[in-house]
Amino acid sequence: MAIEEVLLIGGPAGVGKTSVGWEVAVQLNRLEIGHWHLEGDVLDAAWPRPADDQDGLRMTVNTLRAMAAVFAGEGYKRCVYVQTASVIGSHLVTKALGEVHMAGVLLTASEATRFQRLSSREIGSDLDRHLVSTRRMAERLEHESPEWVIRIPTDDRTVAAIAKDVIGAIRLGVKARSTPPRGCVYPPAVGVIGNARSCLMCGAYRRRIAAAGRSHRSRLRP
Repeated sequence: MAIEEVLLIGGPAGVGKTSVGWEVAVQLNRLEIGHWHLEGDVLDAAWPRPADDQDGLRMTVNTLRAMAAVFAGEGYKRCVYVQTASVIGSHLVTKALGEVHMAGVLLTASEATRFQRLSSREIGSDLDRHLVSTRRMAERLEHESPEWVIRIPTDDRTVAAIAKDVIGAIRLGVKARSTPPRGCVYPPAVGVIGNARSCLMCGAYRRRIAAAGRSHRSRLRP
């Protein structure tokens, strides 16, 4: 067994990654979509860093590989990976896990929103560092994120609505293709992951919606 699909959720501090990541996990649980939820910041959370790995990249790769082996051994094939720079660091995932299907979502928010959220959240001594970091990382993510990464705004929106958009946008379980599957109301997307047998948006998910008496379009369209 091995991890086959990885959803990357990235964004600068203050966009709501942690809350959205947990809500994505909750909504997938309700849909009975098996997955491993990983908060990527834990992968290199050690101080002091090794002298020859000051950026923590080697530690990140090795820890991700080791943790993936545990969850894959338990039968999990999908990973929801939440980490600031995950969408511009997908090569680290490949290095740790080999070739896997990946999709990426970049959560965004205005600088004013990010600053307000950080000011409310950070009650310790690290606020100033986070304020500087969020501005720098927001610019970097905007310029360096690959074309297949889907941007989703979080300003003035509920966590549940954002998570629903994340699941809908990446169509977890559907391969990128030039034409959508029959009956699919979603346009072709770049960088979506998985295979037709485990299609969330056009297979298992649509069947569950139909069973609940709701159409694929009415449940998922904004």
